Amino acid sequence: MKRLFVLSVAFAPMLVQAQLNPLQPITDAELATYTHSYVFGIPEMSYGRIVGERVVYSGISVQLLRAPNPLQLINPWAPEEYGPSDQNLAIDPVTKRAAGLRLFAISF
Repeated sequence: MKRLFVLSVAFAPMLVQAQLNPLQPITDAELATYTHSYVFGIPEMSYGRIVGERVVYSGISVQLLRAPNPLQLINPWAPEEYGPSDQNLAIDPVTKRAAGLRLFAISF
């Protein structure tokens, strides 16, 4: 019993200190990042898709309209927020080779 009391007195300052640290407010950008819809723990790309109630619009034209800097779409070292380089590439399901580019796509 004495050991439990000594341990609780020894660790009490650490617990109090942990509770006294105020929470830092998050910025709007951080809040927007956390509120994105997640699929398997990976956030969706924000510029590549327009999600409606029943349809999803995607393609190169959608990215050109939504991206704040459209020239980043042809930049090989663009930030991750512009998405992977092959997201608008149409792939043949049989041969697994590139078949073309998606200028505008609608998914149901």
